[in-house]
Amino acid sequence: MVKEFLSHHNVSYVEYDVSTDTAARDKMVFTYEAMSTPTIVYKDKVLRGFSKETARELENLFGDK
Repeated sequence: MVKEFLSHHNVSYVEYDVSTDTAARDKMVFTYEAMSTPTIVYKDKVLRGFSKETARELENLFGDK
């Protein structure tokens, strides 16, 4: 769902598999204080989870891409 949303808005992204990449998991937990996926980091904003509200917030952020 998130991948499709980002692709639809022509936003490139990097996907990390936190189930196998311990460095990525540690960064997600300790740097971004997130315990679940998806965790979306865009510019200086960290969004946890994906919902209609998250989608609206991302669309607003993409406006200043």
